[in-house]
Amino acid sequence: MRWSLWTTHSQRNMEAAESGARKRCGAELRAYRVARGWTQVELGNEIGYSGSFVSDVERGERGIGEDFAKCCDETFKTPGTFMRLWEHLQREAFPVRSVRIRVHHHSP
Repeated sequence: MRWSLWTTHSQRNMEAAESGARKRCGAELRAYRVARGWTQVELGNEIGYSGSFVSDVERGERGIGEDFAKCCDETFKTPGTFMRLWEHLQREAFPVRSVRIRVHHHSP
C-alpha cells in the first residue's frame, strides 16, 4: 500500500512540475507573439500549426515538440530559446531519479 501512495504522490508532483514548465513555455510564446503583433492564427500560419494549437500551448494545456520549438526559434529569430524550453519540458516529463544501492561485503 505504501508503494501506491508514494507513486500517486510522486505522479502528482511530476504532473505539477510539468504543468509549471508548460505554463512558462506558453507565457514565453505569448510574449514573443504579442511583440510581433500577431494573432494566434497568424503565428500558427507562420510556423505551420493551427491557431488552436498555439492557444493550447500558450495556456499551458499542451507542451511543445522539438519541431515546434525549432519553428519558433526560426520565426522569432531567437538563439535557441524555444529549443531550451523544449529540453526543459523533456526533463520535467522524464526526470532522472537517483537510486541508492547498498552493497554488503562478506568476509570469507
